[in-house]
This record gives sequence, C-alpha cells and structure tokens, in this order.
Amino acid sequence: MTGDTIRSITSSIRNRSGAPRRFLIFDKILTVLVVSLYICLFIYNHNSFFCCIISLVVPLTGFVFVSIFRALAREERPYEKYNFEPVIPKDTKKHSFPSRHVFSAAVIAGTWIVFFPAVGAGLIAITALIAILRVICGLHYIHDVVAGGLMGLAWGVFGTIIMI
Repeated sequence: MTGDTIRSITSSIRNRSGAPRRFLIFDKILTVLVVSLYICLFIYNHNSFFCCIISLVVPLTGFVFVSIFRALAREERPYEKYNFEPVIPKDTKKHSFPSRHVFSAAVIAGTWIVFFPAVGAGLIAITALIAILRVICGLHYIHDVVAGGLMGLAWGVFGTIIMI
C-alpha cells in the first residue's frame, strides 16, 4: 500500500463522526476477547500443571522474542513514514515490524489449536480482524501483520507441540 492510500483510508475514517472512537472500542474489545480466551486456556488445562506451564511459557517466550526482534528491526510505522495521524492514537516510534498485537493473538491461537482446535480456529479469525484493523487504522503495513500472524501461529503451534 502506498502512503497516499494509507493516508486516504485513515483520513476517511477520522473524518466520519464517531468513527475513530468506534475503531478504538472495537480494538479494545478484540484485545480483551483474546486475553479472556487466553485465561480460559488455563482454566481448560487446570487439571494438568504441565499443560498450564506450556500455556504460559510458549506465548511468553514468543512475546519476548518478538519484542527483541522489533527492537532490532526498528521499522517505521506508516504514520511516522508518511506523516499522518493514525485512527487509533499511538506515539510509538520504529516498532512496526512485526505487529506484536497480531503476533500475540496468533501465538495464543496456535497454542489453543493444539489443545482445542475449534477455539484456535475462532482465535485465528479474531487475529485476522485485529490485523485488518491495525492496517486500516494506519498503525502497521500489511507485511507487519502478515509476518506477526505467521510467526505467532508457528511459535504457538510448534512451541506447544515441542513442549508436549
């Protein structure tokens, strides 16, 4: 996507009465939903201490890994590069690649897939919504969210399988 395209999309959203607030609320709802399902993973695995540890260690190590990776990559966000105001307020600099929001949702989805595939599939759909939202709000490029999703899903699935 070009800078003009991203600027045009975010501008049309910001110029609609109440739209930025609705996008922010939707972003928060999706985040709370993912966190709630992550907590449910612990409840689902409550009879197995080992599965609870896996449910904690796999996403946590992935989060640390992706945070370090982002710090090293130091890619500008679209609103930095093209100098516009994102729909969802953000002032973070040079931490665009990969999307940590999408990675986090995807790693939780990947962990769930191993234990309960139907919930994992639902979480992949939520992850896709988060990815779309992050792009159209001007917070990430498409390659940021695709990389975050693929890395998170791979880390979640393979990390869980390896630990089992």
